[in-house]
Amino acid sequence: MQALSFGGHAAWLHDAPGDTLAVMCGAQGYEELCTQRGWYELAEMISARGFPALRFDYAGCGDSAGDDFEPARVEAWRASVRQAIACARETLGARRIVLIGLRLGALLAAEAAIEDAAIAGVVLLGAPASGRAWAREMQVTASIVGVPPEGVAPWPAPADGFQVGGFHFTRETSAALARLPKPGEVTGAFGARPLLALTIEAGTPASAGAQVTSRPFDDFQPFMVDRIFSRPPATAWAAVTAWLTRHWPPTPAAALARRAPPPAEIGDGRYAETPARFGPDALLYGVLCRPAAARPDTVFILVNTAANHHIGWGRATVHLARALAGRGVASLRIDLSGLGCSAALPGRAAQQVYSQEAVGDVTAALDWLVAQGFTRFGVAGTCSGAYLAFHAAVADERLSCAVAVNLNRFVWPHDLSIENSVRHVYQPSAVYARKAADPRTLLRVLKGEVDAIGIARALGGRLATRLRARAAGLLNRAVGERGARSAGTPRGWLHRLAERRARLLFVFTSQDAGLDEIDKHFGSLARLAALPGVKAAMVDNADHNFSPQWARDQLIALLTDFAAAAPCGGFDAPGPQP
Repeated sequence: MQALSFGGHAAWLHDAPGDTLAVMCGAQGYEELCTQRGWYELAEMISARGFPALRFDYAGCGDSAGDDFEPARVEAWRASVRQAIACARETLGARRIVLIGLRLGALLAAEAAIEDAAIAGVVLLGAPASGRAWAREMQVTASIVGVPPEGVAPWPAPADGFQVGGFHFTRETSAALARLPKPGEVTGAFGARPLLALTIEAGTPASAGAQVTSRPFDDFQPFMVDRIFSRPPATAWAAVTAWLTRHWPPTPAAALARRAPPPAEIGDGRYAETPARFGPDALLYGVLCRPAAARPDTVFILVNTAANHHIGWGRATVHLARALAGRGVASLRIDLSGLGCSAALPGRAAQQVYSQEAVGDVTAALDWLVAQGFTRFGVAGTCSGAYLAFHAAVADERLSCAVAVNLNRFVWPHDLSIENSVRHVYQPSAVYARKAADPRTLLRVLKGEVDAIGIARALGGRLATRLRARAAGLLNRAVGERGARSAGTPRGWLHRLAERRARLLFVFTSQDAGLDEIDKHFGSLARLAALPGVKAAMVDNADHNFSPQWARDQLIALLTDFAAAAPCGGFDAPGPQP
Protein backbone atom coordinates (compact mmCIF):
# COMPACT_ATOMS: atom_id res chain seq x y z
CA MET A 1 0.00 0.00 0.00
CA GLN A 2 1.36 3.40 -1.02
CA ALA A 3 -0.05 6.65 0.38
CA LEU A 4 -0.52 9.54 -2.05
CA SER A 5 -2.64 12.66 -2.36
CA PHE A 6 -4.45 14.71 -4.99
CA GLY A 7 -6.20 18.06 -4.56
CA GLY A 8 -6.23 17.92 -0.77
CA HIS A 9 -7.47 14.33 -0.70
CA ALA A 10 -5.72 11.54 1.17
CA ALA A 11 -5.48 8.37 -0.93
CA TRP A 12 -3.90 4.93 -0.92
CA LEU A 13 -2.82 2.81 -3.87
CA HIS A 14 -2.89 -0.96 -3.43
CA ASP A 15 -0.73 -1.67 -6.44
CA ALA A 16 -0.69 -4.53 -8.93
CA PRO A 17 0.72 -4.98 -12.46
CA GLY A 18 -2.66 -4.97 -14.23
CA ASP A 19 -3.97 -2.12 -16.41
CA THR A 20 -7.56 -2.23 -15.09
CA LEU A 21 -7.67 -0.05 -11.99
CA ALA A 22 -10.47 -0.01 -9.41
CA VAL A 23 -11.36 3.40 -8.00
CA MET A 24 -13.05 2.68 -4.67
CA CYS A 25 -15.75 5.11 -3.50
CA GLY A 26 -16.22 4.21 0.14
CA ALA A 27 -19.03 4.65 2.63
CA GLN A 28 -19.59 7.96 4.39
CA GLY A 29 -19.64 9.18 8.01
CA TYR A 30 -20.51 6.64 10.69
CA GLU A 31 -20.84 3.90 8.05
CA GLU A 32 -17.30 4.61 6.88
CA LEU A 33 -16.09 4.18 10.47
CA CYS A 34 -17.81 0.77 10.64
CA THR A 35 -16.52 -0.50 7.30
CA GLN A 36 -13.04 1.01 6.90
CA ARG A 37 -11.07 -2.13 7.72
CA GLY A 38 -13.20 -4.33 5.51
CA TRP A 39 -12.81 -1.78 2.69
CA TYR A 40 -9.04 -1.92 3.16
CA GLU A 41 -9.17 -5.72 2.96
CA LEU A 42 -11.22 -5.60 -0.26
CA ALA A 43 -8.54 -3.36 -1.80
CA GLU A 44 -5.89 -5.89 -0.75
CA MET A 45 -7.90 -8.75 -2.28
CA ILE A 46 -8.42 -6.85 -5.54
CA SER A 47 -4.73 -6.02 -5.88
CA ALA A 48 -3.79 -9.63 -5.09
CA ARG A 49 -5.88 -10.63 -8.13
CA GLY A 50 -3.87 -8.31 -10.37
CA PHE A 51 -6.04 -5.16 -10.28
CA PRO A 52 -4.55 -1.94 -8.83
CA ALA A 53 -7.01 -0.39 -6.36
CA LEU A 54 -7.20 3.28 -5.34
CA ARG A 55 -8.91 4.16 -2.05
CA PHE A 56 -9.44 7.80 -1.08
CA ASP A 57 -11.15 10.00 1.51
CA TYR A 58 -13.79 12.43 0.25
CA ALA A 59 -13.29 16.17 0.72
CA GLY A 60 -13.74 17.11 4.38
CA CYS A 61 -13.72 13.44 5.43
CA GLY A 62 -11.15 11.08 6.93
CA ASP A 63 -7.61 12.38 6.46
CA SER A 64 -8.56 14.81 3.67
CA ALA A 65 -8.66 18.58 4.11
CA GLY A 66 -11.86 20.34 5.21
CA ASP A 67 -14.76 19.45 7.48
CA ASP A 68 -18.49 18.70 7.64
CA PHE A 69 -19.53 22.32 8.16
CA GLU A 70 -18.20 23.69 4.87
CA PRO A 71 -20.83 24.49 2.24
CA ALA A 72 -21.68 22.35 -0.81
CA ARG A 73 -20.51 19.05 0.70
CA VAL A 74 -22.27 16.78 -1.79
CA GLU A 75 -20.85 18.67 -4.76
CA ALA A 76 -17.43 18.44 -3.10
CA TRP A 77 -17.84 14.66 -2.79
CA ARG A 78 -18.84 14.44 -6.46
CA ALA A 79 -15.69 16.38 -7.31
CA SER A 80 -13.67 14.00 -5.11
CA VAL A 81 -14.75 11.06 -7.26
CA ARG A 82 -13.94 12.92 -10.48
CA GLN A 83 -10.50 13.87 -9.15
CA ALA A 84 -9.83 10.26 -8.10
CA ILE A 85 -10.68 9.12 -11.64
CA ALA A 86 -8.37 11.78 -13.08
CA CYS A 87 -5.57 10.68 -10.75
CA ALA A 88 -6.06 7.06 -11.86
CA ARG A 89 -5.81 8.03 -15.53
CA GLU A 90 -3.29 10.84 -15.59
CA THR A 91 -0.96 9.97 -12.71
CA LEU A 92 -1.33 6.21 -12.33
CA GLY A 93 -1.67 5.53 -16.07
CA ALA A 94 -4.71 3.25 -15.86
CA ARG A 95 -5.89 2.11 -19.30
CA ARG A 96 -9.25 0.98 -17.94
CA ILE A 97 -11.16 2.13 -14.83
CA VAL A 98 -13.86 0.33 -12.86
CA LEU A 99 -15.72 2.18 -10.10
CA ILE A 100 -16.62 0.32 -6.90
CA GLY A 101 -19.01 2.14 -4.55
CA LEU A 102 -20.24 1.21 -1.08
CA ARG A 103 -23.51 2.63 0.32
CA LEU A 104 -23.56 6.40 -0.36
CA GLY A 105 -20.36 5.86 -2.33
CA ALA A 106 -22.38 3.59 -4.65
CA LEU A 107 -24.64 6.52 -5.60
CA LEU A 108 -21.63 8.78 -6.17
CA ALA A 109 -19.93 6.08 -8.27
CA ALA A 110 -23.11 5.52 -10.28
CA GLU A 111 -23.41 9.21 -11.10
CA ALA A 112 -19.75 9.42 -12.12
CA ALA A 113 -20.13 6.35 -14.35
CA ILE A 114 -23.13 7.91 -16.10
CA GLU A 115 -21.19 11.13 -16.73
CA ASP A 116 -18.02 9.41 -17.94
CA ALA A 117 -18.55 7.09 -20.89
CA ALA A 118 -14.96 5.82 -20.60
CA ILE A 119 -15.66 4.10 -17.28
CA ALA A 120 -15.46 0.39 -18.10
CA GLY A 121 -17.76 -0.95 -15.38
CA VAL A 122 -19.27 -0.23 -12.00
CA VAL A 123 -19.96 -2.16 -8.80
CA LEU A 124 -22.79 -0.99 -6.52
CA LEU A 125 -22.52 -2.42 -3.00
CA GLY A 126 -25.52 -1.97 -0.72
CA ALA A 127 -26.69 1.11 -2.59
CA PRO A 128 -29.51 2.93 -0.76
CA ALA A 129 -32.78 3.47 -2.61
CA SER A 130 -31.86 7.13 -3.01
CA GLY A 131 -29.81 9.88 -1.42
CA ARG A 132 -32.93 11.05 0.40
CA ALA A 133 -33.54 7.53 1.75
CA TRP A 134 -29.94 7.31 2.94
CA ALA A 135 -30.25 10.62 4.80
CA ARG A 136 -33.40 9.30 6.50
CA GLU A 137 -31.54 6.12 7.48
CA MET A 138 -28.78 8.19 9.02
CA GLN A 139 -31.31 10.21 11.02
CA VAL A 140 -32.74 6.97 12.39
CA THR A 141 -29.22 5.78 13.23
CA ALA A 142 -28.64 9.09 15.01
CA SER A 143 -31.41 8.18 17.45
CA ILE A 144 -29.52 5.01 18.42
CA VAL A 145 -25.80 5.79 18.07
CA GLY A 146 -24.08 8.46 20.14
CA VAL A 147 -27.07 9.37 22.31
CA PRO A 148 -27.20 10.89 25.82
CA PRO A 149 -26.49 8.43 28.66
CA GLU A 150 -29.44 7.29 30.74
CA GLY A 151 -30.38 9.90 33.34
CA VAL A 152 -28.82 12.79 31.42
CA ALA A 153 -30.97 15.64 30.14
CA PRO A 154 -31.51 15.61 26.37
CA TRP A 155 -28.73 17.31 24.50
CA PRO A 156 -29.56 20.50 22.60
CA ALA A 157 -30.22 19.80 18.95
CA PRO A 158 -27.50 20.94 16.53
CA ALA A 159 -28.16 24.43 15.20
CA ASP A 160 -28.11 23.12 11.63
CA GLY A 161 -28.93 19.57 10.55
CA PHE A 162 -28.12 16.45 12.56
CA GLN A 163 -25.19 14.39 13.83
CA VAL A 164 -24.68 10.64 13.79
CA GLY A 165 -21.71 9.07 15.54
CA GLY A 166 -20.15 12.53 15.78
CA PHE A 167 -20.40 13.18 12.02
CA HIS A 168 -22.43 16.25 11.03
CA PHE A 169 -24.86 16.65 8.15
CA THR A 170 -26.23 20.14 7.55
CA ARG A 171 -29.68 20.81 6.12
CA GLU A 172 -28.01 21.88 2.90
CA THR A 173 -26.17 18.54 2.71
CA SER A 174 -29.40 16.57 3.29
CA ALA A 175 -31.19 18.52 0.55
CA ALA A 176 -28.33 17.96 -1.90
CA LEU A 177 -28.29 14.22 -1.15
CA ALA A 178 -31.86 14.03 -2.43
CA ARG A 179 -30.66 15.06 -5.88
CA LEU A 180 -28.31 12.09 -6.33
CA PRO A 181 -29.41 9.51 -8.94
CA LYS A 182 -31.23 6.38 -7.81
CA PRO A 183 -29.64 2.99 -8.54
CA GLY A 184 -32.50 2.12 -10.88
CA GLU A 185 -31.63 5.13 -13.05
CA VAL A 186 -28.07 4.00 -13.60
CA THR A 187 -28.31 1.21 -16.12
CA GLY A 188 -30.58 3.07 -18.51
CA ALA A 189 -27.76 5.52 -19.12
CA PHE A 190 -24.96 3.01 -18.60
CA GLY A 191 -25.53 1.17 -21.84
CA ALA A 192 -23.96 -2.25 -22.34
CA ARG A 193 -21.14 -1.77 -19.86
CA PRO A 194 -20.92 -4.44 -17.12
CA LEU A 195 -22.52 -3.67 -13.77
CA LEU A 196 -22.50 -5.70 -10.55
CA ALA A 197 -25.10 -4.89 -7.89
CA LEU A 198 -25.09 -6.47 -4.44
CA THR A 199 -28.41 -5.39 -2.99
CA ILE A 200 -29.80 -5.23 0.54
CA GLU A 201 -33.35 -4.34 -0.52
CA ALA A 202 -35.85 -5.85 -2.90
CA GLY A 203 -35.58 -4.56 -6.41
CA THR A 204 -32.63 -4.71 -8.76
CA PRO A 205 -31.22 -2.15 -11.18
CA ALA A 206 -32.05 -3.59 -14.57
CA SER A 207 -32.08 -2.53 -18.19
CA ALA A 208 -32.34 -4.34 -21.46
CA GLY A 209 -29.02 -2.96 -22.66
CA ALA A 210 -26.96 -3.37 -19.53
CA GLN A 211 -24.86 -6.38 -18.52
CA VAL A 212 -26.27 -6.50 -15.01
CA THR A 213 -25.19 -9.10 -12.50
CA SER A 214 -27.25 -8.88 -9.34
CA ARG A 215 -27.22 -10.83 -6.12
CA PRO A 216 -28.13 -10.23 -2.48
CA PHE A 217 -25.58 -8.64 -0.17
CA ASP A 218 -26.06 -11.52 2.27
CA ASP A 219 -23.38 -10.63 4.80
CA PHE A 220 -24.18 -6.91 4.90
CA GLN A 221 -25.60 -6.75 8.45
CA PRO A 222 -22.59 -8.28 10.24
CA PHE A 223 -20.44 -5.84 8.27
CA MET A 224 -22.37 -2.59 8.85
CA VAL A 225 -22.10 -2.51 12.65
CA ASP A 226 -19.77 -0.90 15.19
CA ARG A 227 -16.20 -1.61 14.17
CA ILE A 228 -15.56 -3.78 17.25
CA PHE A 229 -18.15 -6.27 15.97
CA SER A 230 -17.88 -5.64 12.21
CA ARG A 231 -16.76 -8.61 10.12
CA PRO A 232 -15.62 -8.20 6.49
CA PRO A 233 -18.20 -9.74 4.14
CA ALA A 234 -16.14 -12.58 2.70
CA THR A 235 -18.88 -13.80 0.35
CA ALA A 236 -19.49 -10.33 -1.09
CA TRP A 237 -15.80 -9.59 -1.53
CA ALA A 238 -15.29 -12.92 -3.30
CA ALA A 239 -18.16 -12.02 -5.65
CA VAL A 240 -16.53 -8.67 -6.49
CA THR A 241 -13.11 -10.16 -7.26
CA ALA A 242 -14.64 -12.98 -9.31
CA TRP A 243 -16.71 -10.48 -11.34
CA LEU A 244 -13.66 -8.33 -12.06
CA THR A 245 -11.64 -11.36 -13.14
CA ARG A 246 -14.45 -12.64 -15.36
CA HIS A 247 -14.80 -9.37 -17.31
CA TRP A 248 -11.16 -8.21 -17.43
CA PRO A 249 -8.86 -11.19 -16.86
CA PRO A 250 -5.45 -9.90 -15.76
CA THR A 251 -2.76 -10.55 -18.33
CA PRO A 252 0.95 -9.80 -18.26
CA ALA A 253 1.14 -6.19 -19.35
CA ALA A 254 3.81 -3.67 -20.10
CA ALA A 255 4.55 -1.29 -17.27
CA LEU A 256 1.93 1.43 -16.97
CA ALA A 257 2.97 4.93 -17.99
CA ARG A 258 2.89 6.39 -14.49
CA ARG A 259 4.01 9.78 -13.42
CA ALA A 260 5.70 10.16 -10.06
CA PRO A 261 2.83 10.67 -7.60
CA PRO A 262 2.88 14.04 -5.84
CA PRO A 263 4.05 14.06 -2.23
CA ALA A 264 1.39 12.55 0.05
CA GLU A 265 0.92 15.78 1.98
CA ILE A 266 -2.29 17.43 3.17
CA GLY A 267 -2.39 20.95 4.62
CA ASP A 268 -4.13 24.29 4.67
CA GLY A 269 -1.45 26.72 5.78
CA ARG A 270 -1.99 25.97 9.49
CA TYR A 271 -0.94 22.31 9.50
CA ALA A 272 0.95 19.91 7.25
CA GLU A 273 0.25 16.16 7.33
CA THR A 274 2.31 13.34 5.87
CA PRO A 275 1.89 9.55 6.14
CA ALA A 276 4.27 7.53 8.28
CA ARG A 277 5.31 3.88 8.02
CA PHE A 278 7.02 2.41 11.07
CA GLY A 279 7.46 -0.73 13.14
CA PRO A 280 8.65 -4.15 11.97
CA ASP A 281 9.12 -4.08 8.18
CA ALA A 282 7.29 -0.70 8.20
CA LEU A 283 3.95 -2.53 8.47
CA LEU A 284 2.36 -0.02 10.85
CA TYR A 285 0.74 3.19 9.60
CA GLY A 286 0.21 6.66 10.99
CA VAL A 287 -0.26 10.29 9.99
CA LEU A 288 2.22 12.91 11.22
CA CYS A 289 0.64 16.34 11.69
CA ARG A 290 2.97 19.35 12.17
CA PRO A 291 2.42 23.09 12.46
CA ALA A 292 2.87 24.41 8.92
CA ALA A 293 5.23 27.23 9.87
CA ALA A 294 7.30 25.66 12.67
CA ARG A 295 9.29 22.57 13.58
CA PRO A 296 8.34 21.79 17.18
CA ASP A 297 10.29 19.42 19.38
CA THR A 298 7.15 18.13 21.15
CA VAL A 299 4.96 15.43 19.61
CA PHE A 300 1.97 13.48 20.93
CA ILE A 301 1.12 9.96 19.83
CA LEU A 302 -2.66 9.58 19.40
CA VAL A 303 -3.74 5.93 19.63
CA ASN A 304 -6.82 4.08 18.42
CA THR A 305 -10.04 3.97 20.41
CA ALA A 306 -11.23 0.35 20.37
CA ALA A 307 -11.13 -0.82 16.73
CA ASN A 308 -11.81 2.57 15.12
CA HIS A 309 -9.09 3.61 12.71
CA HIS A 310 -6.84 6.62 13.17
CA ILE A 311 -9.43 9.33 12.33
CA GLY A 312 -11.32 8.58 15.57
CA TRP A 313 -15.01 8.64 16.54
CA GLY A 314 -16.69 11.47 14.64
CA ARG A 315 -13.26 12.24 13.14
CA ALA A 316 -12.28 13.66 16.54
CA THR A 317 -8.65 12.51 16.33
CA VAL A 318 -8.15 14.43 13.07
CA HIS A 319 -9.66 17.58 14.61
CA LEU A 320 -7.49 17.13 17.72
CA ALA A 321 -4.31 16.70 15.66
CA ARG A 322 -4.97 19.86 13.66
CA ALA A 323 -5.90 21.81 16.79
CA LEU A 324 -2.63 20.68 18.39
CA ALA A 325 -0.75 21.95 15.33
CA GLY A 326 -2.44 25.30 15.86
CA ARG A 327 -0.90 25.36 19.37
CA GLY A 328 2.57 24.50 18.08
CA VAL A 329 2.48 20.77 18.96
CA ALA A 330 2.99 17.95 16.48
CA SER A 331 1.12 14.65 16.64
CA LEU A 332 1.22 11.18 15.15
CA ARG A 333 -2.17 9.47 14.95
CA ILE A 334 -1.44 5.77 14.56
CA ASP A 335 -3.15 2.50 13.70
CA LEU A 336 -2.19 -0.44 15.87
CA SER A 337 -1.40 -3.80 14.30
CA GLY A 338 -4.36 -5.08 12.28
CA LEU A 339 -6.37 -1.86 12.56
CA GLY A 340 -7.03 0.86 10.01
CA CYS A 341 -4.23 1.01 7.45
CA SER A 342 -1.75 -1.09 9.46
CA ALA A 343 -1.06 -4.64 8.40
CA ALA A 344 -1.45 -7.34 11.04
CA LEU A 345 2.00 -8.08 12.44
CA PRO A 346 3.02 -11.75 12.31
CA GLY A 347 1.74 -13.73 15.26
CA ARG A 348 -0.61 -11.02 16.46
CA ALA A 349 -4.32 -11.66 17.03
CA ALA A 350 -6.81 -9.17 15.61
CA GLN A 351 -7.98 -6.21 17.72
CA GLN A 352 -5.49 -6.74 20.54
CA VAL A 353 -5.87 -3.23 21.91
CA TYR A 354 -5.64 -4.29 25.57
CA SER A 355 -2.24 -5.96 25.47
CA GLN A 356 1.42 -5.37 26.11
CA GLU A 357 1.99 -6.18 22.45
CA ALA A 358 -0.01 -3.05 21.57
CA VAL A 359 2.28 -1.11 23.91
CA GLY A 360 5.07 -2.31 21.61
CA ASP A 361 3.34 -0.54 18.70
CA VAL A 362 3.56 2.75 20.63
CA THR A 363 7.23 2.04 21.30
CA ALA A 364 7.77 1.51 17.56
CA ALA A 365 6.10 4.86 16.87
CA LEU A 366 8.40 6.50 19.43
CA ASP A 367 11.46 5.01 17.75
CA TRP A 368 10.32 6.46 14.41
CA LEU A 369 9.65 9.89 15.92
CA VAL A 370 13.11 9.97 17.51
CA ALA A 371 14.55 9.37 14.04
CA GLN A 372 12.53 12.38 12.79
CA GLY A 373 14.26 14.64 15.30
CA PHE A 374 11.60 15.04 18.01
CA THR A 375 12.85 15.24 21.60
CA ARG A 376 9.75 15.54 23.82
CA PHE A 377 7.01 12.93 23.71
CA GLY A 378 3.46 12.48 24.99
CA VAL A 379 0.70 9.95 24.34
CA ALA A 380 -3.09 10.25 24.45
CA GLY A 381 -6.05 7.92 24.03
CA THR A 382 -9.70 7.31 24.88
CA CYS A 383 -11.15 4.17 26.51
CA SER A 384 -8.93 1.30 25.31
CA GLY A 385 -6.60 4.00 23.99
CA ALA A 386 -6.46 5.45 27.51
CA TYR A 387 -5.37 2.06 28.85
CA LEU A 388 -2.70 1.86 26.17
CA ALA A 389 -1.54 5.45 26.71
CA PHE A 390 -1.17 4.90 30.46
CA HIS A 391 0.74 1.63 30.16
CA ALA A 392 2.94 2.97 27.36
CA ALA A 393 3.91 5.88 29.62
CA VAL A 394 4.72 3.44 32.44
CA ALA A 395 6.79 1.23 30.12
CA ASP A 396 8.77 3.84 28.16
CA GLU A 397 10.66 6.59 29.97
CA ARG A 398 10.77 8.71 26.83
CA LEU A 399 7.08 9.53 27.37
CA SER A 400 7.02 12.53 29.71
CA CYS A 401 3.24 13.04 29.68
CA ALA A 402 0.08 11.05 28.98
CA VAL A 403 -3.64 11.72 28.60
CA ALA A 404 -6.19 9.04 29.53
CA VAL A 405 -9.79 9.83 28.52
CA ASN A 406 -12.57 7.68 30.02
CA LEU A 407 -10.13 5.01 31.17
CA ASN A 408 -12.19 1.87 31.70
CA ARG A 409 -9.59 -0.34 33.42
CA PHE A 410 -6.06 -0.14 34.74
CA VAL A 411 -5.70 -3.94 34.54
CA TRP A 412 -7.28 -6.00 31.76
CA PRO A 413 -8.32 -9.57 32.71
CA HIS A 414 -6.60 -12.08 30.44
CA ASP A 415 -9.87 -13.96 29.81
CA LEU A 416 -11.99 -10.89 28.89
CA SER A 417 -12.51 -10.02 25.22
CA ILE A 418 -13.12 -6.47 24.13
CA GLU A 419 -16.40 -7.60 22.52
CA ASN A 420 -17.75 -8.95 25.83
CA SER A 421 -16.53 -5.88 27.65
CA VAL A 422 -18.51 -3.60 25.33
CA ARG A 423 -21.62 -5.79 25.55
CA HIS A 424 -21.58 -5.68 29.36
CA VAL A 425 -20.96 -2.04 30.19
CA TYR A 426 -22.49 -0.88 33.46
CA GLN A 427 -22.91 2.64 34.79
CA PRO A 428 -21.03 4.03 37.81
CA SER A 429 -22.10 2.62 41.18
CA ALA A 430 -23.30 6.06 42.28
CA VAL A 431 -25.85 6.07 39.44
CA TYR A 432 -27.30 2.73 40.59
CA ALA A 433 -27.41 3.99 44.17
CA ARG A 434 -29.59 6.91 43.07
CA LYS A 435 -31.82 4.67 40.98
CA ALA A 436 -32.32 2.20 43.82
CA ALA A 437 -34.26 4.89 45.73
CA ASP A 438 -36.64 5.39 42.80
CA PRO A 439 -39.81 3.17 42.96
CA ARG A 440 -39.86 3.06 39.16
CA THR A 441 -36.61 1.07 39.23
CA LEU A 442 -38.27 -1.80 41.13
CA LEU A 443 -41.09 -1.81 38.59
CA ARG A 444 -38.58 -2.09 35.74
CA VAL A 445 -36.81 -4.96 37.54
CA LEU A 446 -40.11 -6.82 37.99
CA LYS A 447 -40.92 -6.34 34.29
CA GLY A 448 -37.52 -7.77 33.32
CA GLU A 449 -36.44 -4.53 31.70
CA VAL A 450 -33.32 -4.35 33.89
CA ASP A 451 -30.47 -6.88 34.01
CA ALA A 452 -30.59 -6.98 37.82
CA ILE A 453 -28.39 -10.08 38.10
CA GLY A 454 -25.72 -8.66 35.82
CA ILE A 455 -25.75 -5.33 37.65
CA ALA A 456 -25.52 -7.10 41.02
CA ARG A 457 -22.53 -9.11 39.82
CA ALA A 458 -20.84 -5.98 38.49
CA LEU A 459 -21.41 -4.08 41.73
CA GLY A 460 -20.21 -7.04 43.79
CA GLY A 461 -17.06 -7.25 41.71
CA ARG A 462 -16.46 -3.54 42.12
CA LEU A 463 -16.88 -3.77 45.90
CA ALA A 464 -14.44 -6.69 46.10
CA THR A 465 -11.89 -4.81 44.01
CA ARG A 466 -12.32 -1.68 46.14
CA LEU A 467 -11.73 -3.67 49.33
CA ARG A 468 -8.63 -5.29 47.85
CA ALA A 469 -7.33 -1.89 46.76
CA ARG A 470 -7.87 -0.45 50.25
CA ALA A 471 -6.10 -3.43 51.82
CA ALA A 472 -3.21 -2.94 49.41
CA GLY A 473 -3.08 0.72 50.36
CA LEU A 474 -2.85 -0.14 54.05
CA LEU A 475 -0.09 -2.64 53.25
CA ASN A 476 1.79 -0.04 51.22
CA ARG A 477 1.67 2.41 54.10
CA ALA A 478 2.86 -0.33 56.44
CA VAL A 479 5.87 -1.19 54.28
CA GLY A 480 6.61 2.42 53.42
CA GLU A 481 6.97 4.33 50.17
CA ARG A 482 9.54 1.89 48.76
CA GLY A 483 6.95 -0.90 48.89
CA ALA A 484 4.33 1.33 47.31
CA ARG A 485 6.64 2.23 44.46
CA SER A 486 7.55 -1.37 43.70
CA ALA A 487 4.00 -2.74 43.76
CA GLY A 488 2.53 -3.70 40.36
CA THR A 489 -0.65 -1.74 41.05
CA PRO A 490 -2.15 1.48 39.67
CA ARG A 491 -0.89 3.38 42.71
CA GLY A 492 2.57 1.86 42.29
CA TRP A 493 2.62 2.76 38.59
CA LEU A 494 1.73 6.36 39.40
CA HIS A 495 4.54 6.50 41.94
CA ARG A 496 6.92 5.29 39.24
CA LEU A 497 5.70 8.01 36.87
CA ALA A 498 5.99 10.64 39.61
CA GLU A 499 9.63 9.67 40.16
CA ARG A 500 10.25 10.46 36.50
CA ARG A 501 8.36 13.78 36.84
CA ALA A 502 5.93 12.59 34.20
CA ARG A 503 2.66 14.50 33.90
CA LEU A 504 -0.73 12.86 33.51
CA LEU A 505 -4.19 14.14 32.66
CA PHE A 506 -7.27 12.00 33.35
CA VAL A 507 -10.52 13.16 31.70
CA PHE A 508 -13.92 11.57 32.36
CA THR A 509 -17.49 12.21 31.36
CA SER A 510 -19.73 12.56 34.40
CA GLN A 511 -21.68 9.32 33.79
CA ASP A 512 -18.79 7.14 32.67
CA ALA A 513 -18.39 3.67 34.20
CA GLY A 514 -14.63 4.21 34.34
CA LEU A 515 -15.13 6.47 37.36
CA ASP A 516 -15.69 3.32 39.41
CA GLU A 517 -12.23 2.13 38.38
CA ILE A 518 -10.82 5.34 39.86
CA ASP A 519 -12.89 4.92 43.03
CA LYS A 520 -11.68 1.33 43.42
CA HIS A 521 -8.02 2.23 43.42
CA PHE A 522 -7.88 5.83 44.66
CA GLY A 523 -11.15 6.59 46.46
CA SER A 524 -12.28 9.35 44.09
CA LEU A 525 -11.17 11.34 41.06
CA ALA A 526 -10.30 14.26 43.34
CA ARG A 527 -7.95 12.06 45.37
CA LEU A 528 -6.33 10.81 42.19
CA ALA A 529 -5.80 14.42 41.08
CA ALA A 530 -4.06 15.18 44.38
CA LEU A 531 -1.19 12.80 43.55
CA PRO A 532 2.10 14.26 42.24
CA GLY A 533 2.07 15.08 38.54
CA VAL A 534 -1.62 14.20 38.09
CA LYS A 535 -4.43 16.45 36.85
CA ALA A 536 -8.05 15.45 36.34
CA ALA A 537 -11.04 17.02 34.61
CA MET A 538 -14.71 16.20 34.14
CA VAL A 539 -17.02 16.91 31.17
CA ASP A 540 -20.65 16.89 32.31
CA ASN A 541 -23.48 15.08 30.53
CA ALA A 542 -21.50 13.79 27.56
CA ASP A 543 -21.50 10.18 26.40
CA HIS A 544 -18.49 7.85 26.50
CA ASN A 545 -17.37 8.85 22.98
CA PHE A 546 -17.95 12.61 23.29
CA SER A 547 -20.37 12.39 20.38
CA PRO A 548 -21.98 15.88 20.46
CA GLN A 549 -19.95 18.70 18.99
CA TRP A 550 -19.94 20.74 22.20
CA ALA A 551 -18.46 17.80 24.15
CA ARG A 552 -15.72 17.20 21.58
CA ASP A 553 -14.90 20.89 21.61
CA GLN A 554 -14.46 20.78 25.41
CA LEU A 555 -12.29 17.67 25.19
CA ILE A 556 -10.09 19.10 22.44
CA ALA A 557 -9.65 22.32 24.43
CA LEU A 558 -8.55 20.35 27.50
CA LEU A 559 -6.11 18.21 25.55
CA THR A 560 -4.58 21.03 23.53
CA ASP A 561 -4.09 23.16 26.66
CA PHE A 562 -2.40 20.23 28.39
CA ALA A 563 -0.20 19.37 25.41
CA ALA A 564 0.84 22.97 24.82
CA ALA A 565 1.89 23.26 28.48
CA ALA A 566 3.54 19.82 28.58
CA PRO A 567 7.20 20.92 28.48
CA CYS A 568 6.81 23.49 31.28
CA GLY A 569 4.01 21.96 33.36
CA GLY A 570 1.83 25.08 33.43
CA PHE A 571 -1.51 23.38 32.69
CA ASP A 572 -4.39 24.00 35.13
CA ALA A 573 -7.29 21.59 34.60
CA PRO A 574 -10.74 22.36 36.03
CA GLY A 575 -10.39 19.71 38.73
CA PRO A 576 -13.24 17.55 40.07
CA GLN A 577 -14.83 18.24 43.43
CA PRO A 578 -13.88 15.96 46.38
